[in-house]
Amino acid sequence: MSNKLDESKQTLKEQLKDQSSKVVKAVADARAIGYSDGLVGRVDAMDQKISGLEADINLREQNLDQKTQECIAKVADLDQASKYLENYTQVVNDQLVPTMRNLILAMRDGITHHTQEVTNDVYRQLEKDTGLSVKEIIKTAVSQNFANERKSAE
Repeated sequence: MSNKLDESKQTLKEQLKDQSSKVVKAVADARAIGYSDGLVGRVDAMDQKISGLEADINLREQNLDQKTQECIAKVADLDQASKYLENYTQVVNDQLVPTMRNLILAMRDGITHHTQEVTNDVYRQLEKDTGLSVKEIIKTAVSQNFANERKSAE
């Protein structure tokens, strides 16, 4: 009976050992599956993040392309404006600056009038319009003034 008992004991040990190894294998497998699932989840999450970053980079590149086109258009506008300003500045430098310089030099000593010519023109025009010389007009005006003063004195 001792043999049988030893044999039963040995069989029981082998069954327990077999069960233990199956349990350890099942736990290891479950752990590996769980780790693998967790790793797959992390990989999926990283893949989503990378996809999001790629989409963001693409949008930024498109935005930069659009901004670049706008800048190129503005540069073209500025180029046209600079050509106009170059011509305008040249005209100012060639024409306005010398005129202003001459005017400043003329005004430095004060503005003078040569009234002789203006006076002669006024006399001629007055004679032409009235048919009388300036002397005759003055004589007539003085005579009328004296006559008016005499009448008011009487």
